[in-house]
Amino acid sequence: MSHATQHRNDEDLLTADVRNAADRKALLPPLMPELGVFVALFALAATSVLVAFWSAFGGLAILACLAIAVVMAALVMIFFMHLRSAMAVMTLASLAGVVWLAILFGLTMADYLTRPGEIGSSIQTPRQAETEAEAAN
Repeated sequence: MSHATQHRNDEDLLTADVRNAADRKALLPPLMPELGVFVALFALAATSVLVAFWSAFGGLAILACLAIAVVMAALVMIFFMHLRSAMAVMTLASLAGVVWLAILFGLTMADYLTRPGEIGSSIQTPRQAETEAEAAN
């Protein structure tokens, strides 16, 4: 085998190795953004638990937890559902789902707020139910 043929074979092998590495890189997207979002989701979940058990917020704790849940849902939709690189139709369909969910929550709250009595008065703990049952007897 001549020196020119050996040199051409070496170049072909090197080109094939570079091509295979590029193909593997194209198949496996970089994981750093997803890992960062994963860590952020865990941090937000821990924050939500702390806010829920911390009595300093009082009645605003549920609003803070809902706001954290909205941020978490947005992160999942943008990064794990790949909506930042999706076609416009996919983005529109996912936003339509979010709008429909907001409509359903709004209708549920409208029904709940039109019921007679103080808000939340129909919710009883088991101990309160026992006490009322004993008082009625």
